[in-house]
Amino acid sequence: TDEEKDIIYNRYLKTDHWNELRILALLRAGNKCQTCGSPDCLNIHHNSYLNITYESIEDLFCMCKSCHTKFHSKIKLHD
Repeated sequence: TDEEKDIIYNRYLKTDHWNELRILALLRAGNKCQTCGSPDCLNIHHNSYLNITYESIEDLFCMCKSCHTKFHSKIKLHD
């Protein structure tokens, strides 16, 4: 179910593996949103969820919370 997938995903986001990838993604982006350049409230976005737990740095995109929220809002509007 979607609820089970969310639980698994949220557990994954607490792992050392994810934390290391997150840090690498932040460094690659210069600790700024790759959309607007803001250094505030940075999130790491997955370009695809197909590679969760073995994603590469190329699968990740650094976005501020505002851009990340807007991005997901636009996707839901088009589904």
